[in-house]
Amino acid sequence: MIKCAHFVSKFLSKGSNALLMRDLFAHLWKCIKVEQGNEVESLGWNYIKSRGAGNLGRSDWFAPPNSAGSGGLFGKDYFTTEEAVVAHVFRELKQLDHSITGFGDHEQCAFDAFEIKLSRAIEDHMSFDEASNTPPSNSSRRSRKRKADVSIPPLITRKTKNIKKTEYKSNCFEYSQNTMKGAEILLGMTKATPTPEPISYSKNGSRTFTATAHGIEALIQFRSDTIERQRKGAKSKVLSFEKTITEEVIIEKAAVAGKGPNLVPSKIMSECHLTQSPSIVRRGYKVASKVVAHDRERPLDGLHFFASGIIDDTSKVISRLGGKLLNNVKGTALKESSINRKLFFISDPKFRRTHKYTLACALGVPMLHFNWLFDLEKSWLDYKRCCIDGIENEEKRPGAFDARRYSSFRLPLGLSIKTGIFVMQRARDAKKWSRPRSENSGLIFDGLTIAVALENSEVEKKWIDIISTAGAKIASLANLQKFDALKIDMVLVDSICLPPHVTAVPARPAKFLNCITRLNKERAATEDAIPIVDLSWVSQCIVRRTRVSIDSNGRYRPIVDSSTRSTVDKKIVLFSIKVKSPTGLVRYEVGDSINFGTNKAKSSTGRIMSIYHDARTKKNVIEVKVLELHNQFELMDGGKNVSLLKLDENELQGHIILLGGNDFMDVYDGWARDSSIVFMQKKV
Repeated sequence: MIKCAHFVSKFLSKGSNALLMRDLFAHLWKCIKVEQGNEVESLGWNYIKSRGAGNLGRSDWFAPPNSAGSGGLFGKDYFTTEEAVVAHVFRELKQLDHSITGFGDHEQCAFDAFEIKLSRAIEDHMSFDEASNTPPSNSSRRSRKRKADVSIPPLITRKTKNIKKTEYKSNCFEYSQNTMKGAEILLGMTKATPTPEPISYSKNGSRTFTATAHGIEALIQFRSDTIERQRKGAKSKVLSFEKTITEEVIIEKAAVAGKGPNLVPSKIMSECHLTQSPSIVRRGYKVASKVVAHDRERPLDGLHFFASGIIDDTSKVISRLGGKLLNNVKGTALKESSINRKLFFISDPKFRRTHKYTLACALGVPMLHFNWLFDLEKSWLDYKRCCIDGIENEEKRPGAFDARRYSSFRLPLGLSIKTGIFVMQRARDAKKWSRPRSENSGLIFDGLTIAVALENSEVEKKWIDIISTAGAKIASLANLQKFDALKIDMVLVDSICLPPHVTAVPARPAKFLNCITRLNKERAATEDAIPIVDLSWVSQCIVRRTRVSIDSNGRYRPIVDSSTRSTVDKKIVLFSIKVKSPTGLVRYEVGDSINFGTNKAKSSTGRIMSIYHDARTKKNVIEVKVLELHNQFELMDGGKNVSLLKLDENELQGHIILLGGNDFMDVYDGWARDSSIVFMQKKV
């Protein structure tokens, strides 16, 4: 159902460049025939042998589930053209709420033009792409010379002569594929006496609701308008009162005419070929009112999200489920009182080195793969169907605070260079929105005063947000005259922006680093020296949720003074490089697990053990240890005795995600199964 709606929306978005067969029907047919049929065989559409009538005598027609075949009724048991199938699917999708289909993202004129063009194609027996998007006229009509099928009902309803209510047959509802027309026929079927005078209800003189077929139509339109106004911020109490009064008037009048409060026969609830779920007009009004009520209490109401690397479709799911997507999280939004049980992060592990991803780790907010949203939306729609069918169970109501769903879709915090595998976010931390803390329960950078000296001022502000969130105080570098009087514990730099990666230190951080170098030379005691520390130290502290010693790994202490840099055998040791790729620059660091090889079709997996710059060839050399692949998803480290391969930059083919055994199994069904770069560590 959602897939079909997505295909229609995508088709409409392409405008005049879209072709019905290529861009819409092929996808719809695969969905309703193959995918729907694979789930439940009886729900799939099929081809049936035609009677040879119409459409140039084509041999096959299209049949929905539970069809009586080509001997049945057109528009119910079979359809003769692709355009007729699309029209039927579109009618059913229109009856669903726009929060489900996403049709609210398009202007009404786009749907009107689509319907008119479909109607003309069906009535004039031509392809959709040949039809114009204006109503057909008697003076201008292009047609394929094929035999007309007189049983084709028009998609756009036109005025016809009045038919007495008593003239309806018992099965006439089967011909109707339109919600409003269906309501009119249903009301006519059940009237044994002449239609009494209608009861009217007027709201400020702008709309009249009557207890007739038109009253039912007006009620449905009123509900649609009510939901739209609620989303725009109208007061729910007033809307609820108006909806209740209007509904009571119509139901009361229907009861006078000999009907019970449930206006729709139960038999009709099974008549739905596309989704096998009843539409709004095919259920009792008491149940229908539940849908309006539940739309006010969506799973993500009142919750905020920020994300890294997601697409528009994902952000629309957040909106449909009631959440709000924030472009940036900074300032007062970083306070714990502002985020506890309110803020979530959505992303994918491949974006682990973005600032937003690192900030989410520092904030301790629940970090979830974007598939979590689609799984939650599916559960929400299933729950709403249960409510419609009268099987509501509050215990099964899906929400954002589901521990089992969190466990399947949680994200890793990042790569630990100590273990070589990715560290997953733990439920005990996520459920408390717990930031990384040290052994004394303080934040990991509590008590530290840190200065940040980066080339890009905007990037510098983002890192300041990250380290201040983790408890550090920020030393301002704006006033260099007072710099020597400040008590600074360290200065953070990005070593990949310093020599030997570049020819000279960029101007902006250069003046700060020169000042630090001068101060360190003036201070005799080494313990008073201000260390220059790489940003990788901050990342490792946050990923491992503890304060790591700055002397525990050589990468944390970059050498700023080129005169002291070792060049043994004309090799300059590096810990990170940036490599050009089709999508931009990609950062590789010592310890990363990667795909590599000269042929992408036959790539190998390994771990970067060292990187150095060869001064003689003026090229970077990457030494990699091969990881053995077992069972398609397990990688095993061969140990210390495995020889290393030397690679060129152009042989690097991207990162992989290596998880521990239990963590891999937890997220396998959530997001790891669909990813070709996620593996489980196999112990030797």
